[in-house]
Amino acid sequence: FIRTNTQFPGDIGCWMVYFMNLLQMTPGEGLFMAPNEPHAYISGDCVEIMAASDNVVRAGLTPKFKDVDTLLNMLTYKTDVLRGVKYGPSGTVVTDYTPPSFIDEFKMQGVTLGDVTGSKSVRLANSSVGM
Repeated sequence: FIRTNTQFPGDIGCWMVYFMNLLQMTPGEGLFMAPNEPHAYISGDCVEIMAASDNVVRAGLTPKFKDVDTLLNMLTYKTDVLRGVKYGPSGTVVTDYTPPSFIDEFKMQGVTLGDVTGSKSVRLANSSVGM
């Protein structure tokens, strides 16, 4: 609470740290959050991939608009949302971070190039964005 209140003084979202589950992740792990489940990044670096939509609803910890009425209507209020949401990488040169099987809109792949003094190519089966 102290960290979030220092970063976002007076934001009502700071109190959510007492109601949300804290999940610590290690480098290389992935996490799947189902639609309509609140989540927040407290610290660290991550890549967030979302299905194509225009329905981001903010609850707090942001200077952007917070639509509280929509938020309260869309939440599922499930208590078991963290069961099976973490998953690790699979593969060696190309690492797959694949969400649950019912999600077919996206996945992320990490490519480990190792020694970058030479040239290396990796063929991927679909359209891709490199970062």
